Amino acid sequence: MTTIAAIIAEFLNSDRPRFNTLTMTVHFDEEPGTRKFRVSDAGRCHLYQYWKRQGKEQPAKDSASLKLMEMGNLTHAWLEYALQRSGVLYSAEIPVEDDYRKGHADALVTCNGHVSLYDFKTIGNKQAYYMLNNGAKAKREHQYQALSYLAMMNVSVSPLYPNIKDARILYITREEVSAKNGDKLPPLTVIADVAADLDLLPAVNADWQSLIEAWDKQQDPKPTPEKWECRYCPYHIFCEIPF
Repeated sequence: MTTIAAIIAEFLNSDRPRFNTLTMTVHFDEEPGTRKFRVSDAGRCHLYQYWKRQGKEQPAKDSASLKLMEMGNLTHAWLEYALQRSGVLYSAEIPVEDDYRKGHADALVTCNGHVSLYDFKTIGNKQAYYMLNNGAKAKREHQYQALSYLAMMNVSVSPLYPNIKDARILYITREEVSAKNGDKLPPLTVIADVAADLDLLPAVNADWQSLIEAWDKQQDPKPTPEKWECRYCPYHIFCEIPF
């Protein structure tokens, strides 16, 4: 049986495109007051999502963070390129939106006669090592994001797409950009292709509902971070949780 990991692996050595041949899709946020919750933030701290939608000021991103974002965008563009060239890409960058949330699902992929929703995640080598040594389990927030795309797609854009039954998370790691790579995209490695647990859908819906109720009341929700979030949160200086 053909796998997405196998399809991508064929391209790793045979067809690594140059940066300037890839089209990156960058989604800009709305003006303050018209923002919606981002599906890509599903499963994260409620207070972080709330303040982000409000447009609360964040410190400027440093050059390292901007580089990581650029590499993530390039990796997504490369994956779309590889899947399209392989003839399995049904659609990419599919918009989903409702009254409170909006986002773009990464891809719909047809493999073995079945269409799946895919969310791409670029991870570093340390994370990849940890995943491979811990059963290649998807992170909770990544499952919440993929399942949110799945639920919203089957409601908001179902006339345009087949009824999607499953959501998957594709974890990719990549070498850092360096002189030896010239202007080509660095080599990528598929770490894991993990199915999101559909049994989590009720919890995902309840999580969103709690956040939406806070927004309707215009009351700051309680912070609900995972252990790692506070370290990277741009709002930690305003938060009651010590860091």
